[in-house]
Amino acid sequence: MPTVFREVNRSRLYEQVLAQLREHIAAEGLRTGDRLPPERRLAELLGVSRASVKQAVVALESEGVVQVCHGNGTYLRTDLDAAGAQPRTDRDAAETAVEAHRALEVKLAELAARNRGDSDLASLDPAATANGQGILEHFHETVREAAHNPLLADFAREAAEYAESPTCEPRSGSAAAEHARIAEAIAAGHAHTAGLEMARHLNASAH
Repeated sequence: MPTVFREVNRSRLYEQVLAQLREHIAAEGLRTGDRLPPERRLAELLGVSRASVKQAVVALESEGVVQVCHGNGTYLRTDLDAAGAQPRTDRDAAETAVEAHRALEVKLAELAARNRGDSDLASLDPAATANGQGILEHFHETVREAAHNPLLADFAREAAEYAESPTCEPRSGSAAAEHARIAEAIAAGHAHTAGLEMARHLNASAH
């Protein structure tokens, strides 16, 4: 195992783990198709929890640098140079958090379409058609709960807070209409459509 890994400090774990993953990819000269060490092994080498490693991997996945094949490992999807993904500085760390937040919310919408129960559907409809900043945030929280994946939901909340995401910015009736389409896809069990509508909503909210 390469010696580039070293235990990280307890402050800003997410950024430090992400930086060390980039260092590892560069130092080992990894190319498209190469596999990263397993998350459990990375957590041991870095002296952090698997949750912290997973957050960093999600950020790399959202940038298109790696592809996570569940049950089969994490593979480099494109070279760092080709992706324009050089090691980040503190100046653009918030941008990385925004990317991670978007990827997580899209995944949670897909999971909600697969895992939602009757009580989730009862909560989604009124949350989707409401207006107001606090109420719009409630819709996103309802989707996270409907996904029934507490770990990913916690990641999304943390990423949203760190990124100061504009997801819940009131935009008249447009956000409510977007929420309604997301809720409709979740209710129908259409995971791909739910993720697509969530991605469109987040992109619109950023402008």
